Amino acid sequence: MSTGLNINIDPAAREITDSFMSVEQEASNFLRKTFAELAQKAKTPADKDMWDMDPDDTFLVTFDYNTTGERPYPAKVIQRISLTQALIQNAQQTPVGQGYAVPFYAGGPEVIIKPDLETLRPGTFDLSSRFNPYQEQANTTHTFQGIYKESADEAAPVYNGGNQSSLTPAEFKKLIWKADFQQPYNAFLNDFWTRHLEKYPALAKASFIQSAMTQHQEGSLTSQGRALVMRAAGLPGNQASWPDIKYEDLLKNPPRDPGLETGLLKLGSYPATDLVYVTDANSTPALTLLYIPGNSSPLHSFGSQAEMKTWLAKQMAAPAKRDAMALHFALKDKPNGFTRAGIDETLAGLGAWPAKRETPGGLLNYDHRAFTGFWDPQTFITTEPSHLPFEEMAKRQKDRSYADADIRITSDADETKKALLSGLEKTKKAALFLAPLALVMPEVALALDAFYLADAASTTVIGLDDELHGKPKGTEHMVFGLFNAATVVVPRLVNAFRTAEGTAGNVEPNTVYAVENPAPNSLMGVEPHVPRVDAPLPDFSLHALPDHFLEGRALRGDGTYQVGEQFYVRYTDGTGVNRAFEISRNYKVENGYVRVIDPNTGKTVMFLESAGHGEWRLNTLKGGGRKFIKPAPQKAPLAKENAVPGISAKTPLANHQDWQSILDSGTYAGQPVYIHYTDKAGAEAIAQGQSITDATRGATRAGSKGGIYVNPPGQQFNGENVQDLLFLGNERYLGRGNYMVIFSTDQAPEELGAITAGSPFVELRMPKEIKLKPSNFLYLGPNNFPNYFG
Repeated sequence: MSTGLNINIDPAAREITDSFMSVEQEASNFLRKTFAELAQKAKTPADKDMWDMDPDDTFLVTFDYNTTGERPYPAKVIQRISLTQALIQNAQQTPVGQGYAVPFYAGGPEVIIKPDLETLRPGTFDLSSRFNPYQEQANTTHTFQGIYKESADEAAPVYNGGNQSSLTPAEFKKLIWKADFQQPYNAFLNDFWTRHLEKYPALAKASFIQSAMTQHQEGSLTSQGRALVMRAAGLPGNQASWPDIKYEDLLKNPPRDPGLETGLLKLGSYPATDLVYVTDANSTPALTLLYIPGNSSPLHSFGSQAEMKTWLAKQMAAPAKRDAMALHFALKDKPNGFTRAGIDETLAGLGAWPAKRETPGGLLNYDHRAFTGFWDPQTFITTEPSHLPFEEMAKRQKDRSYADADIRITSDADETKKALLSGLEKTKKAALFLAPLALVMPEVALALDAFYLADAASTTVIGLDDELHGKPKGTEHMVFGLFNAATVVVPRLVNAFRTAEGTAGNVEPNTVYAVENPAPNSLMGVEPHVPRVDAPLPDFSLHALPDHFLEGRALRGDGTYQVGEQFYVRYTDGTGVNRAFEISRNYKVENGYVRVIDPNTGKTVMFLESAGHGEWRLNTLKGGGRKFIKPAPQKAPLAKENAVPGISAKTPLANHQDWQSILDSGTYAGQPVYIHYTDKAGAEAIAQGQSITDATRGATRAGSKGGIYVNPPGQQFNGENVQDLLFLGNERYLGRGNYMVIFSTDQAPEELGAITAGSPFVELRMPKEIKLKPSNFLYLGPNNFPNYFG
């Protein structure tokens, strides 16, 4: 959904966005310029070539290696950082490995990188190695550091004279020691804010206004909320469209309004850089909006400030949301002080409310004794009123840009700041400053989405590539971020003359292999039908790799083997033979299982769970379970305009304002909750008939069995998960997980067993029509679940 272009504002937004550079961008440019100057001063072609390198694609690499056997020798990387990052960190020390350091020499050892490396030590009577362990000929593990040219996206598989730079680590370290990068970056910030401080609040206000218009169109902001935003921005409440707003209007201060309170939030001891609130004191209840920049639907509506604080605290129960919220505070606020908790501990405390927060560390730990307690959001979330909140935001962003740079750039006199930077990827660092401009600049939205994608918490970006390239169809609303408002109006899915093409229940159950001791689905509150348990293990030998395929390969710490870019496990199937099987490259052992795939077709064969020590067995966990579920985004309260349009003959249905929390709890109105996945046509038919029927299943193949297929609350799949984990990649069912309906019912489903052998996910089938009424209906609309199972 798009509000269109604004020729008055877009050029100014592009100028400020293009001119701002992160620490990483400025450091890269600084090195490029320095290398070019040194190349001009070079006296020989070889010296000139030495400086011909891209600091983002050239790395300071430290590795351990053994000189046993033939070249290339096996090696394991200890640290690999780009020259850009080395400048920022002022990397003067050589990381300590398991070996004896070999002095740098041109070309360096010829090595091939392995995931694991045996540590060698001299034998008792190997006197030569014992007295000369730093010689490469010694029978020990060695450590070497050099500068190598390779892709930033993919590490080089080998290091040798072919990709080694002739610039020595010692020369480069001397160069960056003298550079003192803090000074040139501060000079850049001085110039940036001199030119753009006046524009920043106007453009942040523009993003605020555009988000209100967009959310009102998409249904996640009421008309009253839209009018309140215009009032806070100093624009008329009947402002017709985004393209009509003039940049000059945004530079004007809004008139003082005694019935209006605006300002920024403070969490614990720390003022947020850009969390803006607006409260209408004239309304009953007092409509309050919370604006969280960096999200595609950043405006959230509440009936009071107290309600806003309670909602915000609930969001902090999810670690991913705490990480995202911490971006709205300066880096200097992260560590705990002597008398006050840092922002990370503050957010964790709020997320524990109303339970007691037990700060880790034990009774002898100071932080545990100082900060353990109850973090009431009404006490620890406060408001700081400001008549001009976007001017205040600009001032805070300016102050923060210097403070964050001071922490992120390590000077020659201070190498103690690095701990604060752990986990801060460069996309996250860019998001710190640009978030308030996201709605007016697609490039900013793209950078923010890259950050969330890197944190495995991204939603889908729609139409962004087209909009960036000027294509007319790229006008859909871009979706990114973890704090997006819920739709207050159920999307208009009704078309009286269309019938459903199919639902996620169309797929027939695959062959189900019995497993021992199937776990009951405790979330449903019903005793499931238990499949037979006396069948022998199946024969999977047709999907196995050749004998001796993993011979000589080292077992990784998580029980898997790696060959090239692929991963494998060993498993004993029904034949009694221990065989090698390929697993999905995107496996996550911490999720409790791996997905075995056929090495030729890539299709799912079975799911295995670790039995420890490199042994695997068929997975016995059913229904996904809460073991796999992370807290999902909490939805903002609904408004009155939430009836499903176009249905006058029946009681209107509305998406429940707390459907996500209810789904996570597993029950509603005393009945178990279920999820039914479908496509758009199926969703339209369900909205039209206010029921899920076998007649609208649209069975795809002959012989498909009747009934309505549903999922327990633990199986919160996004569209891609539905395709991969329910339909096992069958293209026949492409798109049948893009919509969903969530409801409760007293119908007892039949459990058909695991989706496929060893799968942790079950198929449930309801025998009768499921009627949707206000008393059991929770949600109908697009499937916006995050990727919990990737």
